[in-house]
Amino acid sequence: MLTTIERSGNGRFRLAAALLSLLFVPRPGAGAEARALAAAALDPGAPSTGIVLDGWLDEPVWRTVPAASGFVQREPKAGTPATEPTEVKVAYTPTTLYIAIHAVDSRPREVVARAMEKDSDVTDDDSVSIVLDTFDDHRNAYFFATNANGVRTDALISDDGDGFNLEWDGLWQVAARRTEDGWSAEMAIPFSTLRFAPDHDAWGMNVRRLVRRKAEEDTWAPISVESDTTRVSLAGRLTGLQGMAAGLNLRVKPFAIASGSGLGPAARTAQSTGLDLKWGIGRGLGLDLTMKTDFAESESDDQQVNLSRFSLFLPEKREFFLENAGLFEFGPRTPFGPTLFRPFFSRRIGINGDGRAVPIEWGARLTGRSGPWSLGLMDVRTGGGSGQVGTQGGGDGWGVVRVRRQVGGSASVGFLSTRHDAATGGANSVYGADADYQANEHLKLRGFYTLSDDPRHGADQAGGASAIYRGPLWRWSLDALQIGDRFQPDMGFLLRSGIRRYAGSLTFVPRPEIPGIRNLFFEGRGELYTGLDGRTQSAYGSADLFSFRTKSDDVVSFYTDATFERLTDPFEIHPGVVIPSGRYSFQDFGLWYEGNASRAVSASGYFQKGTFYSGDRTAESLTLRLRPSRFFRTETSWERNAVTLPGGTFTTTIVRQRLAVPLTPDLSTAAFVQFNDAAHLLAMNLHLRWIYRPGADIFLVLNQTWDAPQLGTRSLRDRQAILKMTYLFSA
Repeated sequence: MLTTIERSGNGRFRLAAALLSLLFVPRPGAGAEARALAAAALDPGAPSTGIVLDGWLDEPVWRTVPAASGFVQREPKAGTPATEPTEVKVAYTPTTLYIAIHAVDSRPREVVARAMEKDSDVTDDDSVSIVLDTFDDHRNAYFFATNANGVRTDALISDDGDGFNLEWDGLWQVAARRTEDGWSAEMAIPFSTLRFAPDHDAWGMNVRRLVRRKAEEDTWAPISVESDTTRVSLAGRLTGLQGMAAGLNLRVKPFAIASGSGLGPAARTAQSTGLDLKWGIGRGLGLDLTMKTDFAESESDDQQVNLSRFSLFLPEKREFFLENAGLFEFGPRTPFGPTLFRPFFSRRIGINGDGRAVPIEWGARLTGRSGPWSLGLMDVRTGGGSGQVGTQGGGDGWGVVRVRRQVGGSASVGFLSTRHDAATGGANSVYGADADYQANEHLKLRGFYTLSDDPRHGADQAGGASAIYRGPLWRWSLDALQIGDRFQPDMGFLLRSGIRRYAGSLTFVPRPEIPGIRNLFFEGRGELYTGLDGRTQSAYGSADLFSFRTKSDDVVSFYTDATFERLTDPFEIHPGVVIPSGRYSFQDFGLWYEGNASRAVSASGYFQKGTFYSGDRTAESLTLRLRPSRFFRTETSWERNAVTLPGGTFTTTIVRQRLAVPLTPDLSTAAFVQFNDAAHLLAMNLHLRWIYRPGADIFLVLNQTWDAPQLGTRSLRDRQAILKMTYLFSA
């Protein structure tokens, strides 16, 4: 099934010629004049250089600071001048980086600005995003974005765009407003929020502007259609940075929690306190400490229906594990298919196999960069649980070491070690080494090797290699991976062991002159799983037979999927419905639609029908989004599977309802309701967040669950109310 809005494909002769010529293509930026902007150093004691963060660019200093201008289109006409002018200016004092944005628009009343919650998806609005490569390593960067409402969206970029961590939260401020000729904004980013190389007076920088009514994307440093601004290696330069002082760079955040949970006589109340500490050691390393950690503010996971015999991969959402999380990335990262294997996966810490929280007594993380070296150390102690290896038992210890070194400007090598010590004795360890090489702007090569050592399973290994090519018209990927029978990463994620996997994709993205059409895309993808004896276990193939994106940014795709499964053991796919062991081949066809989400009303969905094991399956989904104003947003999603098998017939339905009422960028309320009839579960999460001062929050969370075989037949299962208050001391 289609998962991205641009695809590509290939012909055998064109691909062979491309493979032979790839290694001789120059590195990114070779022979091209790089964009550069000089940051203006300000005297914080001079009244004439004061900046009031109000969104008006009327301070005298902004009239003298050089501007980044001359933006060019990435979409819809790559390389041509932007249709609407944009100016970005950068100034700084020893403690704070200031960025001014002037987004001129010939139709200022048509500027789209409906998002206001923190970390909103700015791609649905007219917006400006800033990418800062503070170590000038052409691989990792900070991402800051805003719109005409002054929304604050931030993220961490890692591995030249392969990793994008939207869950990271930085301490910074922005103010924005509409103007007679468009909109403007001012950002203030304390240097204490950033890690940076003290011996560099220049950073990588790029700026992206979206003009939503035109579905236009403009960038300051030119980016081709196969890349985007997260490709840090293609950024321009921010120069003239000297004398920045992050101060002590110490943040201490105590928190207090009051909660009540349970029903009737079993209801109980509790109070607790805890502490989070963040200390910038030098300018490149950050130490995070946590005690009696609580994650009440983290959003609930989406309910999912699992129609396979394998586990689901769910993302990390807890703040303590998120900063510089890209440093710990290791292992295969193919651009399609389910996540198969991660030697380190932080959700194994503090969450048991049933998804329930296990208390984290304390944790410490040291992450950052120094010169060509990147370092990630983590040590966490959990309490409670069963005490068995692999189950996050009482007093379990969890440790990880990650080291990487950049070699030249295009390669890196690294080492990973994880260890899980169970309270009852016994330890699981994993050791690994990896390397990647950016051969040129389009081609990336990767390889890794790991070894696990476990008292239950003994020692075994896993390893693999991959190549990913992204060109303007043609894209392809190749991947090979082997995992031993006894390979066991307690601190990782492993979908299946004792296998070899071979995967590949081929994509073609032509841009013919067709009225109303921006591009077509065609793609084929395939995976083959064999046992270590070479016998085929599973095979998956899919193809976008005919797909296109319109000039108004709507996407339509007609696709097909084919599957082969050899089941050596029967498995229960639904309560009371068992699929016997045997060989199965099945196929389906589907139609997928994604509407432009910047509209006040938009929709997306798919319809898929075909054979399924020895029966049939119909799958359908519909999502309706309403964004009438910046003060209200709602999204309703409905998913349904109707399965007919010789062993039984069943239907699964998931309904998700999200509702958000942001009153200001610092005060918002949200509701998330989910119904999963396969799990007989109805769950409601109500969330109020008030950022009453920078870095300090008040959270009010209400959770309620029902046993619900049907929406109209339900009984209350549990209820929980949590009030959490944090305060920030910084120096």
